Amino acid sequence: MAQWICHPDDDRETRLVPVFRKRFQVRRGLKTAVLRLTAHGIYEAELNGQPVTENKFTPGFTSYYHRIQVQGYDVAAILREGENELRVTVGDGWWRWNNNFGFTLALWGELTLAYADGGSEVIVTDETFDAATGPVVRTDLQAGELYDARREPEGWRPAAVCA
Repeated sequence: MAQWICHPDDDRETRLVPVFRKRFQVRRGLKTAVLRLTAHGIYEAELNGQPVTENKFTPGFTSYYHRIQVQGYDVAAILREGENELRVTVGDGWWRWNNNFGFTLALWGELTLAYADGGSEVIVTDETFDAATGPVVRTDLQAGELYDARREPEGWRPAAVCA
C-alpha cells in the first residue's frame, strides 16, 4: 500500500522543495502502465527524463481537510524494458502557501504495471524511494519559483514515511 513520503529534513523552518526518485525494472511484455499521483503541495513528474504532467499546478486547489485529488496517467509509452526512473518534484502550492494546510511537502503514488503474460506489479511510494533537493530552490504561488540550473539533485537519501 502506498504511503505518504517526504524529505527527511523538510519542516516548518527548512521549507525544502523535495525531489523524489525511484529506479525500477520493467520486464519484457509490458501491456499497460498507469501512474497515479497526488501531493501535499503541487507536483511535476517525469519518467526517464520525459515529462508525465503537463499542468504546472497539479493536483490543483483542494480542501485537504476533506478530500485530495489523485491523477492517473497512462505511461506505457514512456517506459522501456530494463531500468527506468521516476522523478517527482513537489512544490508549495496551496498546501504550504501561507501555511494554509501544513508545513511538510509530501508525495503519494502508485505505478501499476500489467504484462502480456497476465502478471502485474505495483510500485508504491514508501521508504524505498530516494529524496533530495534539486534545481528548484523555492516555490510560491504568487512569487513563482526560484530555479538554479547549476544544481542537480544530490545527496540522495531514503525518503521518510510521513504521518
